[in-house]
Amino acid sequence: MPEAIAINPLAVYTAKQLSAMLDVGEGSLAEARRRGALRSTRKGRRVLFLGEWVLDWLRAEPAEQSESAGALER
Repeated sequence: MPEAIAINPLAVYTAKQLSAMLDVGEGSLAEARRRGALRSTRKGRRVLFLGEWVLDWLRAEPAEQSESAGALER
């Protein structure tokens, strides 16, 4: 069984950190960003994620995620 992961809502994460923590590819995170499902910010050349935004993304219902993807395609 996978080990539990604690995401601090006040922490700032890079894509590389999230990828390692969640065992999700950086490309998957980038795709979620492009679809608008995962909020992020750019500071200089770095893309950063607040823990609160990551938790919101993880809590989102699959239907909500596909709806936001469909809205961008139209």
